[in-house]
Amino acid sequence: LVHFCAGTLALITLLQVGEIRRFWPVAVLVILFALRELDFNDWWFEPGVLEIELLFSDVPLWHKAVSVLAMIAVTYVILRVAYVGFRPVWARRSEAWVKLFPVLGLTVLISLLFDHPAKTARQLGVEITQAQIDAIVSVEEASEFAMAMVVLLMVCLYRYAQFARPGSDGPSKG
Repeated sequence: LVHFCAGTLALITLLQVGEIRRFWPVAVLVILFALRELDFNDWWFEPGVLEIELLFSDVPLWHKAVSVLAMIAVTYVILRVAYVGFRPVWARRSEAWVKLFPVLGLTVLISLLFDHPAKTARQLGVEITQAQIDAIVSVEEASEFAMAMVVLLMVCLYRYAQFARPGSDGPSKG
């Protein structure tokens, strides 16, 4: 959680006011990752609020409504990040920070695949030992830490690329 918060603070600190208005979905996405790390989505309902199976389970209708609204909000933030970021990122595909997107995607994929190994193994009907669970959790936690560090590195490289452009004399004063 600390590394997600540090990444968000760095993002907000390194971006100028106009950029914050444009890139707010990125900060919100990092906050959503931090909440996911705290299993915030599992605090309220069983199954968790972002679990598709909640929609088909025997729970009150208001649980389903809250779940659908949460899924819509998360989907909106993800799509907004993609919309805001795709064209500028593609235009700067030769810059170092853009080349880190595949690494970021890999860390996200590993984190999602290895999250809650005991629960996933039970759902698949596979028996795993506590030592295997511990190893999988260690890989997942290391991947999440790497994800936060990659995001922080990307923000720093983005700012460096802006300052290194011809005619740039550093951050603006307003």
